[in-house]
Parts: sequence; structure tokens; C-alpha cells
Amino acid sequence: MISNTVERIRDAEVYHVSHLYYDGSFFMNLMAYLYDRYWRKPWETTGHFIAVRKEFYRKVQFNPEIILDDDWEFGWRAKNSDAKIHFDLENFVLVSARRIKKTGLFRYILGFRKR
Repeated sequence: MISNTVERIRDAEVYHVSHLYYDGSFFMNLMAYLYDRYWRKPWETTGHFIAVRKEFYRKVQFNPEIILDDDWEFGWRAKNSDAKIHFDLENFVLVSARRIKKTGLFRYILGFRKR
């Protein structure tokens, strides 16, 4: 598994992984898994983990003026620049569910987010 991951990273200009909520419910984590597995597009980068090659980052940087969803906007611009993007479902990072808890799961799924 590690050698497969190294090969994927070697080819990618943008590499990111799936996620699980360390403080989330079973249902939240099930929704995260289903989202990552079936609905998420490879260019939909999220801020919990994104690795970017330095040369590519110099061309397509994060926009410092965007306060919310700057990670998705970065992924969109990377996609439009024909970057090699790899979304790795075999690896994941643990993240907090505090924004979902603050917003409410249903409202969060619909796209409503609070800072």
C-alpha cells in the first residue's frame, strides 16, 4: 500500500486524501465516507490535507482574499490548469467536526457554512 501511495504522489502535482471526524458521530463519518467515495470530484480539494508540488504552487496559488472555501477554489483553478490531481481514498486524516456541529449536519450538507 505504501509503495502504491508513493507512486501516486510521484505523478501528481496536487495530492489530497479523504477524511474522518475524530469527534463526529458514526453517521457523520458514514456521510464523510460516502461523500468521499461516490460524490467528491478529484479536484474538490479540502483544507484538511493538500500536498502541492512547489513548481505548480508557484503557478496556481491560494487566493488570500477568499475567506471561506479557498481550498475548493484552489482545486477548481488547478483542474482548469490541467494539473495532475490525485485524490487518495486509501489514506485519510482525522479532522474536527466542529463546523458541522455548529452549522448542523443537514444545513452543512446543503452548503450552508458558518465561520
